[in-house]
Amino acid sequence: MINLTLHNPTRVIFGVGVLSQLASEASKIGKHPLVMYGKSSAKTSGLSDKVKSMLSSNDLKVTEFFGVEPNPRDDTCDRAASLGRQAGCDAVIAVGGGSVMDAAKLTSASIISGKPAWDHVTRVYPVEKALPIIMVPTLAATGSDFNGGAVITNWTMKQKFGAYSPFFFPAISIIDPVLTTTCNRNVTAWGGIDIMIHVLETYLGTNDAHCPIPDYFSEGVVKTVMKYLPLALADGNDIVARTQLSWASAVALSGMPNGGRPGGFLLHWMEHVMSAHFDIPHGLGLAYLLLPALSYFRENFPERHHMFTTNLMPDPAGFLESIGCDTTLEKLDIPGSSVSTMVDDLFAQKGKGEEMPGYPGFDKKWAERIYRGKF
Repeated sequence: MINLTLHNPTRVIFGVGVLSQLASEASKIGKHPLVMYGKSSAKTSGLSDKVKSMLSSNDLKVTEFFGVEPNPRDDTCDRAASLGRQAGCDAVIAVGGGSVMDAAKLTSASIISGKPAWDHVTRVYPVEKALPIIMVPTLAATGSDFNGGAVITNWTMKQKFGAYSPFFFPAISIIDPVLTTTCNRNVTAWGGIDIMIHVLETYLGTNDAHCPIPDYFSEGVVKTVMKYLPLALADGNDIVARTQLSWASAVALSGMPNGGRPGGFLLHWMEHVMSAHFDIPHGLGLAYLLLPALSYFRENFPERHHMFTTNLMPDPAGFLESIGCDTTLEKLDIPGSSVSTMVDDLFAQKGKGEEMPGYPGFDKKWAERIYRGKF
């Protein structure tokens, strides 16, 4: 186990019905929030009208931004920041899934700095300040409601990068599992995959045999998803299942499950390259990569792979099929001819020459095998 410094300043309000506290909490950090949403679901469900009514009735001025897409774009963040800056907003509220929450983090910085979001992602202009953020997640998946990270796509450059800043930690996260009951079966399943991979990355990819607390913590998160995800898929209104998934999502990247355990995020790096080129759902991309990547971990981290199959998932292929997350390059609409480009991009972004730091034996041949789904 390695040394670590752990700090998470986010105040979390969790549970069924806690959305009712949004207005009172928002009034503590600002008087004029920019409220950000995805493309249409919040309008269709009536959630955006409900949120606006709650905030307005508490004497808050509300400016709304609709249109954050999956795999959020840097120019979308720029448009939101321009709107918020011109309106004089003093806080940002994200109501949506991980894409909306990640976009809100970059927007909160760009409103103050006046700089393009992508320049903050690439640290041309490091984030020095940001407006306070409130998260209201409507999907259990990314855990962006409880950490200081965000992932943004530059579609022109075909790049999808993570960004981190202590200013990106939400001031408050209001996690009401009821809001996730409107998610359809596919979105729910993809979110469950994302939750699990968040803790499995370093669980599988470390040679440190003395990480009992991170390991037990991670196993608890994965077992929770494996138990309750099928229940949520069978009945989208199962609030017990939705509650467990929402808490698993928040906890997974909060700093505790992976804290002190060395390792990287290989599957996420690989998927970011895929969705930067082909705009696929993040969780589904991770599901595609998991099985072929397990071949690499079995060969190069055999003890960790044994722990995974013994303690967690003896039949990964069967589990993915049972939740509708078995897929192929063809189903993802990714031509096989693009694999070499993705391999080159992966190593250009994360590699060191022909090697991948932290992953012994992982070379471009391994990357090609995994991208082609060979296992």
